[in-house]
Amino acid sequence: MIIFRAIELLKELIKLLIQKQEQQKARISDLMERRNEKQEKQPAPSVTQTDNQTIPAVTQPFKAPATTTAEKTVIPPRPRMSELAHDYEMRLEEIMEKLKRQNRAIHTQEVKKDLIDEDLKNCTGLFQGKKRKELQAQSNKYAETIKIMKQGLSHIVQDYKYPTVDAFLQVYKQGKSEYESYVKANKEWNSKYGENSIHRKLAEKQAEVQKREQDRDFNYRSPSDRGAR
Repeated sequence: MIIFRAIELLKELIKLLIQKQEQQKARISDLMERRNEKQEKQPAPSVTQTDNQTIPAVTQPFKAPATTTAEKTVIPPRPRMSELAHDYEMRLEEIMEKLKRQNRAIHTQEVKKDLIDEDLKNCTGLFQGKKRKELQAQSNKYAETIKIMKQGLSHIVQDYKYPTVDAFLQVYKQGKSEYESYVKANKEWNSKYGENSIHRKLAEKQAEVQKREQDRDFNYRSPSDRGAR
């Protein structure tokens, strides 16, 4: 309701301003017409001869008074996404998701190895030698798998031209920060200057008023011009 009332108040102020300008122009127009009528009743001004050439009287063209308008509302440009923020949106987050999936897979293997190692630790009986050997082999197999999977993390980032996982994480962190800043700035811009904002409606109304004034000035014909015709 506050925003609606503010818009209505601005509309009324602009309407009053236009009415005052039109009244001022009307008064000036009437005054110039009366002066023009008085000048037409007076004898025509004499002309002077110079080198057998007639010099017509020079009259200054009438200029409509400059109208005053409210301070123009300036809408700043929409925030632009930085190159790194765009890179984050397009591929950095995708790379991070691949790393997360690989880490989850590694974690699954580590849990399985921990269970085997726990069984191996508890396998202490005199006749458990064969079982301990089998458990140890399984533990070694999981350890080798985990090692290869961790090397796969580096391969993921290297496929995207990052030398190490740490180097990628630094770029990812900066890109995420810039992207979040852009999203916040863009949200604030939409709130203040978006299609349904007060600033946007006021700027559109001012542009409409300015166009009316320009059209009125273009179509305006001075009283002296009418008298000459």
